[in-house]
Amino acid sequence: MAKMFISKFGGSLIAISLYCFFKISREVYNQGKSE
Repeated sequence: MAKMFISKFGGSLIAISLYCFFKISREVYNQGKSE
């Protein structure tokens, strides 16, 4: 049960980090485009 929870938590953690990465890279891309 604990192993399942860890794998579930790890999956959501990866999804969150991927989302943040894309969000930040998009902001940086937009800033570079506007300059």
